[in-house]
Amino acid sequence: MIQAQTRGQVLEGVQQYGLAPGARKMIDAEEAAAQIAMETGIYGVWRSSKGTDCTRIGPTARCFCNHSYADHFFVSPKSPYPICKACSCRGFAFVPSRPEEVGEWWLPRRKGFNVHTWRAKCRCGHGHDEHDPNARRCRCGCSMFQSNFACLVCDLKWEDHETVFETAQERLMAGRPVGQDFRPLADDAPIRDLVFPGDHGAASAEAFVPCSLRRAQVSPSRGEKAVRIMAASSGGAVTGQPLANRWGKVAHPPQWPPAPPLQ
Repeated sequence: MIQAQTRGQVLEGVQQYGLAPGARKMIDAEEAAAQIAMETGIYGVWRSSKGTDCTRIGPTARCFCNHSYADHFFVSPKSPYPICKACSCRGFAFVPSRPEEVGEWWLPRRKGFNVHTWRAKCRCGHGHDEHDPNARRCRCGCSMFQSNFACLVCDLKWEDHETVFETAQERLMAGRPVGQDFRPLADDAPIRDLVFPGDHGAASAEAFVPCSLRRAQVSPSRGEKAVRIMAASSGGAVTGQPLANRWGKVAHPPQWPPAPPLQ
């Protein structure tokens, strides 16, 4: 599949096909994050070591502890990070929650792939949710989470980013956009108008995709081979097995092709 490389190609693709379901989910989450920032005056972003604001942090953004931003709260106005209401996490640290956010856009297109069990992984092969939310150590013995993925926006590693919460005044002093200018695609009105048409109010990406383009949901246990031999944390069907590699293949994958049912 040819990927758009220029603004013109992106514009043409959106005009002709609209957004893919995953892209719809991501851009809607960014729009919600911008709206919350304007309402509260607190701007949450995932910022790279180069100074790029790679992701806006909104209610559904996932923390390293595996709980959403909505599950966190600021103890006081001076708190630099919100703490979690559901676990021992001492400060929200953004982590990608969809394969598309780390450039692996092809994974959700696999028959039976489960995006809800997919986790961003460490080089040890385990998901972020199998690491301590504060010390970042893994149960397998690795001393620190080191991502086996790169950011879609800047191509840097997870550990080359920080989660930042700042006020509108702090952003203005740093020359960063606030208010309406903080919305996704605010600097490109033609594309923004296509991505957010006036009647866009769907509660989910799937509801916004024309019926003819929606893919039937298939259980991972009935998915294609690449899904059936992978751990659930990689969007696959297998649970309770040790990993064979850092990409999520299990040590003892099920027989392929599946044995025919007994007559």
